Amino acid sequence: MNWILLRGLMRQQKHWGDFPQKLQAIDKGSRVVCLDLPGVGTEKKRIFNPYLPDVVRDLRSRLLLIENPSDGNWGIMGHSLGGMIALQWVSDFPQDFKRLVVMNSSSRDLPLWKRLTLFSTQQVAKIFFEKDITKREKKILEMISNLKKNDPDILKKWIEIEKSSPMDRDIAAEQLLGAAFFKLPKNIQTKALVLASRADRMVNYECSQDLARRIQARIEVHPTSGHDIVLDDAGWVLEKIHQWLESF
Repeated sequence: MNWILLRGLMRQQKHWGDFPQKLQAIDKGSRVVCLDLPGVGTEKKRIFNPYLPDVVRDLRSRLLLIENPSDGNWGIMGHSLGGMIALQWVSDFPQDFKRLVVMNSSSRDLPLWKRLTLFSTQQVAKIFFEKDITKREKKILEMISNLKKNDPDILKKWIEIEKSSPMDRDIAAEQLLGAAFFKLPKNIQTKALVLASRADRMVNYECSQDLARRIQARIEVHPTSGHDIVLDDAGWVLEKIHQWLESF
């Protein structure tokens, strides 16, 4: 199966690390395409519209320049905000994807204290106003990782990414608005897998449980990883995706 990958808040495709290559290795004939959200990475000079259906149309128009997913065997995978956008995408264009993987996402139907924990609310505020790149990236790593939060190599890579393409505060604010106002669409028919982290300190894993229940998706819960489940345990994520695909 081919995959489209979407990252989350204040992150770009480089933050996937080597996960796309590992995902592609599950099926050596497959393709993996990473799309940056407007305002980050390859789309650095563009604005982010917090109305997610517009973000979907933007991403889809760029994808159609290189690939028409409805012509092949494609799935879409999103983390956090990227998961919300993926959910919106399969609702608006159900013909595009045969499979959907959502990781540690939520929607505004749930209580705010579950969508953003007290810890993450405090950390986001600190991150937003932190001007020092090293300190800011360290705070982000500490917020979204449990198992790799003290890894100096990851921190170094993230600092390099930020220096090469600095995050714009206005874009970050618009992304937060987009995540805050996202409401789960009612017409999701795509077969889905929800992956969650029980020890997620940014978003309560019960949000993922609710999403899975409402879209009738299979859910797998990691016992110890943080919000960035791919960073903390990519092997576990790949195993669960492989098992799920094999079940059809």
